[in-house]
Amino acid sequence: MSVKKVSSVFLFVIIVAIAFGQPASASSDLATNLHVSDKGHLERPNSIVRYVSMLGEGTEENPFLLWYEDQSVAGGTVKFAQSSSGQDNFDDGLPIIVEGRHNYQQNIRRPAVFIKPDGEFAMYFLENGGLSYTYSDDGKNWNNPVRVEGLPDSVKGVVDTLVVDNQVWLYWIDEASDNAVKRSLSKGDGFTEFNGTANVVLNKHSYRPTGQVIPYYDGYYLFFLADQEDDKTPAYAGLAYSEDGIDNWTVVRGADNPILENSSDIRYNLNDLTVGNGSHVFKMFYTAHFKSDGMMSMFSETDSLVGYSVGKPETVHVNKEFSDPRHGYVNTVAEALDIISANQNSKVLIYPGTYSEKNLVVDNPITVAAKESDVPLPVLDFSGGSFAFHIKHDRAHLVIADLIFFGNGGTALKIEGDRKAVKNVTVQGITVSNPGGSAVTILDDVSNIRINQSQFLEYGDFALHSNASQTIDATNNWWGTQTPGDVIEGDVDYSPWAANSSLDTWITMPPAYESYGMNTNLLWMMVISCCAGGWFVSRKE
Repeated sequence: MSVKKVSSVFLFVIIVAIAFGQPASASSDLATNLHVSDKGHLERPNSIVRYVSMLGEGTEENPFLLWYEDQSVAGGTVKFAQSSSGQDNFDDGLPIIVEGRHNYQQNIRRPAVFIKPDGEFAMYFLENGGLSYTYSDDGKNWNNPVRVEGLPDSVKGVVDTLVVDNQVWLYWIDEASDNAVKRSLSKGDGFTEFNGTANVVLNKHSYRPTGQVIPYYDGYYLFFLADQEDDKTPAYAGLAYSEDGIDNWTVVRGADNPILENSSDIRYNLNDLTVGNGSHVFKMFYTAHFKSDGMMSMFSETDSLVGYSVGKPETVHVNKEFSDPRHGYVNTVAEALDIISANQNSKVLIYPGTYSEKNLVVDNPITVAAKESDVPLPVLDFSGGSFAFHIKHDRAHLVIADLIFFGNGGTALKIEGDRKAVKNVTVQGITVSNPGGSAVTILDDVSNIRINQSQFLEYGDFALHSNASQTIDATNNWWGTQTPGDVIEGDVDYSPWAANSSLDTWITMPPAYESYGMNTNLLWMMVISCCAGGWFVSRKE
């Protein structure tokens, strides 16, 4: 029923950390939760780059630090570059300085850099068929290397280093075992002597000496590059999981569902991978051969360049009492909206509590909802703001569900597009108390907007105001009054509506209203007086 009424009356980085306590209900699986977008190659470094190793976040406070093997220089040279303003602003790479080595022919290959528990930089690298170790205060000037003992000469490179209870677990590639990933435990708390026994972690594929072990939620994830089983197709980026980070690794993103495909419309292959995770966002640098677009002359398609991709979560938990970005929790809805993947499967799940947040913009096809639909529901207090949520979305479906909005002006939900009409929005199970303003304001042409099963308790102007030319589906709501036509403005279908806030009894608009244009107040008096006889009332079973 449409009623128009006008009335006066919103990877070679190593991150060493141990997962700590989180709410018992917390769980996430990067096998399904990680959505990766490939951004293409960087302008710098632009030599023949292999075996990248990265630390940092790309900010002024925590810049990207990138170590890599420059294969355009004979003899094996590791260079260092950094950027304090994102992935596109690296300086020109310069050779690192290693004590006792020539600056441009260091005979150092395949660097794997990490941060030790004492805050120093440390690096494993290959030289003369073996593995060596060194350390540095600044990442540029390195001490005299020491040969690592206890590992065979067949070590092809280090995947990652994990420090647990002052013991060092080294993940490395064994060329003598078809490039299987193996794990060795240090003797004591040192970094240069390991037990001879090596346990096989992954051996289904032929792995590359690159990747990371990263704690996330209730387990550990190993990012890796692996060759295809037929050995005819270039490597892909995959993911494996272990509950304790030590044993029982299982591939959860393999060749059939890779993190990064072996090739794409911008590159031919993947060579190496390094992954950083200081928050929800996984920042991935890799090397590959890129396709020329005919406009770029700074590289050849035979060069190996550095590429960049971003992995964002499809589920983010908001809990005002608990913050652990590395394990999937943030304190505010604003932060969750900033890091969530723009994917129609993405969800921002909010735990109970009162969140003082306002003027939040939602412009992606995501779900923003309570963690559980049972009481107590989370409360968004947008007092002092123009709105709680401004919905600007114009693509696949967006859902707002099971939230309580409290304000003293403005509107809880503002639905208005930027350049395109807002479409495909579902609002369900919300409660609004906004004595100084309105509950929902629609200021633009829209399509497929549904507002149902909600309660509009207090408002200063209209419960719902719509300027849209398309009819808004606002059926099955409690409007805080038995006469919703007086608090709704625009082309809105609100029949049936709830007779009370329990949403268990429904009143249906009698056909006489639309057919004969009866006076609204007279009609409501007739409806209410007839309810006892059951004319227009139905009870939810």
